[in-house]
Amino acid sequence: MSNVLFPAFAGVAWPLKLSPAWNTKVLPTASGRETRAAFQAMPLWSITLTFEYLSRADYLAMSGFFMNMRGMWDTFLLDAGSDSIATDTAFAVGDGTTKNFQLGRLMGTFAEVVQNVGVLSAIKAAGSVVAPSGYTVGATGIVSFTVAPANGAVLTWSGSYYYRCRLDQDAADFEEFMHHFYSLKTLKLKGSPGNKLL
Repeated sequence: MSNVLFPAFAGVAWPLKLSPAWNTKVLPTASGRETRAAFQAMPLWSITLTFEYLSRADYLAMSGFFMNMRGMWDTFLLDAGSDSIATDTAFAVGDGTTKNFQLGRLMGTFAEVVQNVGVLSAIKAAGSVVAPSGYTVGATGIVSFTVAPANGAVLTWSGSYYYRCRLDQDAADFEEFMHHFYSLKTLKLKGSPGNKLL
């Protein structure tokens, strides 16, 4: 599992396509009732990048990245633009005793784990900024406070994070359509804000 960042390319088209997926087994019975089993606590995301073009330098960088990842073998970190930003996002409520909390992001009322923190610009407890000396953040997004937040204090964070991804294919089709300009129509990734793709 590497922490290499997916390179930025000038020819990446907008928008980034993000598709959450669950793993659910549904067993129907003769009476029409169903038994359902959910095998995941968090979704895995299918991510599609579209490229309008790749310059010669981008082609070399992209093909080198593809080779270094050995196709689907290794993982990397992806900045998903506005979907990788948290602004005063609630992640826990203090109880006066607990000191360790997992960072997360809210999607409506659904809370998803965030582990690959890029920049942490602020942590607040009950709306007040906590001094950076008052907490540490581990590699998996666990915030450890030196003093337990007060009972009922809503904890929020602002910053950025990455999706942990792997390539969803072992082959890539690069085509030089003009001198020193290349096409790679789409690149499909499997990803998640948490580290599930080991």
